[in-house]
Amino acid sequence: MSKNTLLLTLAATTTAALVVAGQRIGLAVSVVLLLALAAAVSAAPRRVDRSALTVGVLLALQPTLRDAGWVVAITVAAALVAGAAAVAPPNRWPALARVLVAPLRLGGGTRAVVEAGRLHAPEAGSTGWAAAARGLGLAGILVAGFGGLFAWADPAFADAGERLLDVGGDPAALARRGLLALLVCGVTGALVRAGATARPVGPFRPWVRFGATELRIAVAALVGLFAAFVVVQGPILFGGDPHVQATAGLGYGTYAREGFVQLVVVALLTLGVVGVAARTPDSAVRALLAALCVLTVVVLLSAHLRLGLVTEAYGLTRVRLGGRAVVLLLGLVLCLVLAAGASRAVADRAPRLVLLLCLAGVLAFSLVNPDGRIAASAAARVADGRPVDRDYVRGLSADALHRLWQIPRARGGADLWDPIERRLERPDGVAGFNVGRWTAR
Repeated sequence: MSKNTLLLTLAATTTAALVVAGQRIGLAVSVVLLLALAAAVSAAPRRVDRSALTVGVLLALQPTLRDAGWVVAITVAAALVAGAAAVAPPNRWPALARVLVAPLRLGGGTRAVVEAGRLHAPEAGSTGWAAAARGLGLAGILVAGFGGLFAWADPAFADAGERLLDVGGDPAALARRGLLALLVCGVTGALVRAGATARPVGPFRPWVRFGATELRIAVAALVGLFAAFVVVQGPILFGGDPHVQATAGLGYGTYAREGFVQLVVVALLTLGVVGVAARTPDSAVRALLAALCVLTVVVLLSAHLRLGLVTEAYGLTRVRLGGRAVVLLLGLVLCLVLAAGASRAVADRAPRLVLLLCLAGVLAFSLVNPDGRIAASAAARVADGRPVDRDYVRGLSADALHRLWQIPRARGGADLWDPIERRLERPDGVAGFNVGRWTAR
């Protein structure tokens, strides 16, 4: 790790401890993410993937744009993965798995930062004073860290510590700052390490190999099962509630809600089957896999329609909106798999393209303003005289406020937007600047 990389890592760590901790989601979070990405890029021994880096930078800006904490959490995780992909582009499926877990290797990242600090720190003398100074510094770090945790865990210990040390600050807050600094240091170091230690990965070799005959039989049976499911789904999806009640004994909304998760799992498992079986050069197996992918797209369409039925009956929520996004993304991934089966050039780039597609999907999900869409759905239901979960709507972020203002006071609009407006009374400051809250004020 070079000195510039170490300085960027320490800048991200210090900013997180001093500025991000105790602040609302906003500009400071984006600054920390950008510093982490810059540190990773500065340590990369080869040219970075500009597409992944561009998406990563745009994802890093989302905490300044969005107030919804759940959206910010998703975009922060995606920005870190994009940073790892930029400095260690995945050329194979095993490399893609390595990129996904790279930001989580906190131990190796922290160790890399410590080793770089020892390498670039000014050489201290071997006198007793130097050893004592290092010992005092180490003691201060250990006592502050563990003492802060004890104070956070036990209010009585925190009170005793304040009286003994006459500390004006909050020990629990100090502990949170320290833990956040350690987390950012570890994550940034992990990204730096991912780029510095990146190496080509060979093709994935499954533990068990199947011949063309076995795969033909197995995939053909699976295609038949999927085809049977699609045939059954036709009258159910287009026959409406009476058909479902007559055949399954369930209401339309219950029927739709109970099957959605299972169908998404089916699509994910299908991708695994395709990944294993596509390694055979047998043309019959590849044709069956193409048919399986097409049928899986129809299954995803069924899941999407089911989710639409639930939304129509009960309204849009964060889980349902996220489910729609997942279904759409899986459908696009399956289309990319079909293209990879038809083109060798696409197949060679498939791991990178799948990752970029998913990262771009997360970015698009944030840009469409999920909480705003949920609020718009609630406003439409109120206008149509349909029921709305008011407690749920009151818990939305400032991103939803402009849409909630469309609900007249006579229909209880103030009851929905007043709690959000009260949360906006707290000032943000420069570190907590957020476009979503700024435009809502």
